[in-house]
Amino acid sequence: MAVVAFAVVAALISGCSSSKPPRYGIKSGTIKYEINPGQGLTLEQTLYFEDFGRKEAVVTNSMSVMGTDTVYRHTLSITTPQYIYSIDMDSKSGVRLYNDPAKMVKKMLEVIDKSDLSDEQKQQLSNIVEQQKESFNTEMPLIKEIKKLEPVRTDTFMGKECEVYKVNETLNAEVYMWKSIPLKIVDATGNVLQKAIEINTDPVQPGVFEVPEEIEIQDYIERFAESLKRQTG
Repeated sequence: MAVVAFAVVAALISGCSSSKPPRYGIKSGTIKYEINPGQGLTLEQTLYFEDFGRKEAVVTNSMSVMGTDTVYRHTLSITTPQYIYSIDMDSKSGVRLYNDPAKMVKKMLEVIDKSDLSDEQKQQLSNIVEQQKESFNTEMPLIKEIKKLEPVRTDTFMGKECEVYKVNETLNAEVYMWKSIPLKIVDATGNVLQKAIEINTDPVQPGVFEVPEEIEIQDYIERFAESLKRQTG
């Protein structure tokens, strides 16, 4: 719930292509966030974007406390018009998906059709994939909800005039949006779940949107095909 709260920025990486409308109202940006969803979890996140959000990178450093153990994680998400990369910086591995939910489903259905599954199994799995199509749209439910709403007021945060939205479906909270970018999220009790702590609108270096050389990337469709082979082998 609160944890879903954010991930917000990481999930700002929804399907963008040069033919789609711009995601944000400014061309370039680097925004650092402090995120406190509770439940022993603390996150620091940095959103980088260019071309009005058609290219994005999100760096997330998290710390979670479970009993006497403290677990640190470092992840990187990169969105280009063609692909979405989800990378675990600790294991130096990641997966690549098409930045097009319809194409993802089409490719998966092709893999199922060519597999050695029985006709009944193929049909069942195909139905599941079709039903899960929306999961390949990486836009967060919170952002989708905001798009359906009108702002309740305007307010200033970090020197930026924001439109404030009251959301109820995904969270019971107020979200401060500037140029279509969430800058602050405050829950119904007044707790700040997420806030921007630095905003920079200078151009972002191109290398930020490239997969680091040391990362081993596997294509999601190939991984899916391999998993079916293991099941039928």
